Amino acid sequence: MSLVQMSFSGAVLILMILIVRSLLMNRLPKKTFLALWAVALIRLLVPFSIPSAVSVYTLAQGSEVLVKWTEQMPRTMEQMLQKEPGSIPFAMQTLQGRTENIPGILQTPQTLSGTAESSSLHSAAHPAGQMPVPGMIWLAGALLCLGFFAFSYIRCCREFRMSFPVDNDMLREWYASHPSRRKIAVRQTQAVTAPLSYGILHPVILMPKGTRWEDGCQLRYILEHEYVHIRRMDTVAKLIMITALCIHWFNPFVWIMYFLFNRDLELSCDETVVRRFGEDTKSAYAMTLIRMEEKKSGLAPLCSNFGRNAIEERIKAIMKIKKASRMTGLLAAVLVAGITSVFVTSASNEAAVNGTTADKTAADDAAVNGIASNGAASNDAVENGSADKNAGTEYDRDSLTERMTEMNLQISEKERALNNGGGDAEAAAQEEAKEALWELECMMDDLASQSFFDATYGEYGISYRLPENRLYMDEVPVSYFYDEENGGALWADNDGEICINVVRDENGEITALSVVDSAGNGSVSGSLYGHAVSKIDTASVY
Repeated sequence: MSLVQMSFSGAVLILMILIVRSLLMNRLPKKTFLALWAVALIRLLVPFSIPSAVSVYTLAQGSEVLVKWTEQMPRTMEQMLQKEPGSIPFAMQTLQGRTENIPGILQTPQTLSGTAESSSLHSAAHPAGQMPVPGMIWLAGALLCLGFFAFSYIRCCREFRMSFPVDNDMLREWYASHPSRRKIAVRQTQAVTAPLSYGILHPVILMPKGTRWEDGCQLRYILEHEYVHIRRMDTVAKLIMITALCIHWFNPFVWIMYFLFNRDLELSCDETVVRRFGEDTKSAYAMTLIRMEEKKSGLAPLCSNFGRNAIEERIKAIMKIKKASRMTGLLAAVLVAGITSVFVTSASNEAAVNGTTADKTAADDAAVNGIASNGAASNDAVENGSADKNAGTEYDRDSLTERMTEMNLQISEKERALNNGGGDAEAAAQEEAKEALWELECMMDDLASQSFFDATYGEYGISYRLPENRLYMDEVPVSYFYDEENGGALWADNDGEICINVVRDENGEITALSVVDSAGNGSVSGSLYGHAVSKIDTASVY
């Protein structure tokens, strides 16, 4: 699965969890929602899924509308991130990579190093070794997000180092009743105004400087709350959540999940503490929470705070805590298992390969047959010697893009079938689809080359003609085309008749074209005929 597909399916799952949370927040154990958020994290971080007949994506195979939303939408998002075909940067990238099937493009070491064998649109649009602009934007956002959290945590740790240990009878008694493999330290500092805990291997409960150590009732609630955080390794859970957020920073649903995940950690911790002390302590525990809310601390992303995170919601949830029944626990388990089965798994093998409607199969066949017929028409046009630069109506960008999308979907389906134990038939079908997609990509490359040459050199009589895929100056085929400003050698064709060197002034503007035929005779054409030019060394060309 690609990053966009993972983020899309994760957003669908998060939306489902939000609905369940709004309806059943105070009717199910709070651990239920932590389990659901854990499932969502798996969906966001694991780049593969297990096929299932009950998956929502299997069910979507029977609905044309759902198919578009669950499969075509992620690919449409990916295609929107590509540069617009036909633009000058796109054309230059096409000329510098993936050009071995375009007759005449010179195979220099630079172009060969940029040649990719992937059948995806993304690799076709960007040469090897160069990160596409969308990838650079994603990386910048991920690093910025990671830097923010890292800076906040480091700043907090520096402040917390100034704390000092606390030792009194009350704490010694508490240590004895709360054994732990990881040694827990209780410290005190003026850097915080409300209790919090942090650390993984060496956890610390940090108390504010003004803590009233004689108030044993309030202290036991606070220490128990932080102890629950430490025992459950909530700091690790927050670290994983931040990792998912940095990866999917562009997804607004993941940001919603981040805030609700932290809130549900506190709600679950509150519920655990109340159940340990008994339901008759709900009021006293809520009052302690209110007192701590009046002393909020600043941002601490990897710390668990006692008195923060939606105080009103927490108090309401505390007062509604009831004794858990077996039926409630069973319902929660069924809910988590059901949502996992439906929203985390992928379409089943049978649905992915064969589809659930005849229309889907017909659409795939039509796409392949259409590509084959268009390819045959293109070959016939070349064999008949057609030189009409407007010939070949199959070179329609919108039609090609649509058919390329269909081919990508078909390739993905066959790939899922192979991953789930598909046989030789699926492998052969996938290879056929890849070949068809390759032909479409080459046709799109032809359009890009035509757009580039016509836009840049058209006024000097240069034209790139389809479907024969040859470069002309007026009616004379070009053998070699060189422009230092645009990367050097842009064209080579052994069947051409003339070599062309682009002449530019000190500002980089084209002033003339130096033309040399196979016999070494030269001339100058262009807007400034008087510009002195030197002939191209044709020894390495002919």
